[in-house]
Amino acid sequence: MSPKKKLALKVLALIYVGLVVLFFVHSILATKGEGLRRHLDQSLVGPETVLTEPLELRSLEGRKATQEVADALAVAGVTVIATAEDPDAVVGPSLVGKTFHAASLPAHTHLKDALWKKVLAAERDARLKAGQDITVHVAGGGSIIGFDLTLVFVIVNFLGLLVILYLLLWEPILKVLDNRAATIQKDLDGAAGDRQVAASMKEKYTGLLLGSRQERQELIAQGRKEGELERQRILETARQEADKVIAQTRAELEAAAEQARRALRQEVGDLSVELAEKILRREVRPEDNSKIVEEFLVALNDERPRN
Repeated sequence: MSPKKKLALKVLALIYVGLVVLFFVHSILATKGEGLRRHLDQSLVGPETVLTEPLELRSLEGRKATQEVADALAVAGVTVIATAEDPDAVVGPSLVGKTFHAASLPAHTHLKDALWKKVLAAERDARLKAGQDITVHVAGGGSIIGFDLTLVFVIVNFLGLLVILYLLLWEPILKVLDNRAATIQKDLDGAAGDRQVAASMKEKYTGLLLGSRQERQELIAQGRKEGELERQRILETARQEADKVIAQTRAELEAAAEQARRALRQEVGDLSVELAEKILRREVRPEDNSKIVEEFLVALNDERPRN
């Protein structure tokens, strides 16, 4: 922003602050006691709006009271009003036809719609035609802003505020918003990149996991196969060793049996010879022969090797 533009904005800001201060000063000066000094217009009309100070009715001077005016005064809460015939004339049917003189609305008069139409509207028009400014001191309801210089001031004040805010803050706000949008977009792009990297890493690790599972299954199958082969080899070796032991045992048993048979044959031969010698030495009778044979068999049994 150029220095001249900054200076112009500072001047506008000072003018705006001055107008706001002037507005508040005017509001304070216009306030007396309770309520607020306002321009008389229809925006003041309301069921809760009341006068806090008497209002002189110049438009009624010299006019005769009609039924509508009397009813409007009664609805507004006016009980007595000055007339040429009676300075404290009672507001009611007896008021009709009497001439108003130095009439005024007392304090606490309600600014009802009927009073505006029959009395106050004519009073405002008469004052404006005479070039006089008419204000009233009111309290209670009514519109916040009347259709007068206050409304113009508020509109100008608001437009000035908009201009100042636009000149002072619009570009910085746009810059901040653009920077924020760029930051958010950068974060979104970074997040998208991170998601892509995460997806790639997930795919990679998924492949590695599947590969490791397949490799583990292959290793388990290979281990089972090698275990089965080792088991068969051990069984075959054990079978061969058992066959060798059986064959060796069988050979040893056969050798022992052969040796026993040779010894038995030798023993039988010796006993046979001994028996023959005994037979030859004596005469053998049949009973002796049987006895010798039995003794031979007993001796043979006693001499047989025990397994």
